[in-house]
Amino acid sequence: MEKDVKLNYPLNFFLKLIFDNDIDHGLRKASVQMVFDQHDIPAGDFQTKVSESGRFLTMTVQVLIINDEVFVSLYSSLKSLPGLRFAV
Repeated sequence: MEKDVKLNYPLNFFLKLIFDNDIDHGLRKASVQMVFDQHDIPAGDFQTKVSESGRFLTMTVQVLIINDEVFVSLYSSLKSLPGLRFAV
């Protein structure tokens, strides 16, 4: 049985994005920042790491989400980014 989880906003957390490593890191960062800007989401510095195989790029960034609507719309917008494998 699943329990409904109630989040307390504002929510400050580290968002981890895993992409295919097939686009310049600067362009990838700019596309993610554009999503944050579209939703007025404050974000910290981006940290990036390439997998040992070189196939994947992980980006971690601290974000501040003000309500559930912004949370849902953020993940919806992130889904449209080319090469995104996971967003947690």
